[in-house]
Amino acid sequence: MACCYAITIEDIERVIDKKLERIYIVGGGSKNVVVNELTAKRTGKKVVACSKESTALGNIATQICAFDDTMNLKKIREVIANSSTNKEYSFKQEGLEVVERYRQMP
Repeated sequence: MACCYAITIEDIERVIDKKLERIYIVGGGSKNVVVNELTAKRTGKKVVACSKESTALGNIATQICAFDDTMNLKKIREVIANSSTNKEYSFKQEGLEVVERYRQMP
């Protein structure tokens, strides 16, 4: 998975002509420490593992926007950020030969 992420991030950066600094992992996969660490190592990017309930939080945020005119996106993001904790993984990029081998697979 980490190799696939590395290749996909490279492709996205090439298409948008911009370097990304972070990768956000949401949902149940955010709890997979090994994949998150390997993703950080294979990409050289900071990986932010968000709440496994990110989908539910997004749905709640959408409903709040619809029913409360005083809440804007900035306020909602602040509420969500204060309601959950994220874990960050940051490693020097390594294992590029593994990514290249993965890229060559049929």
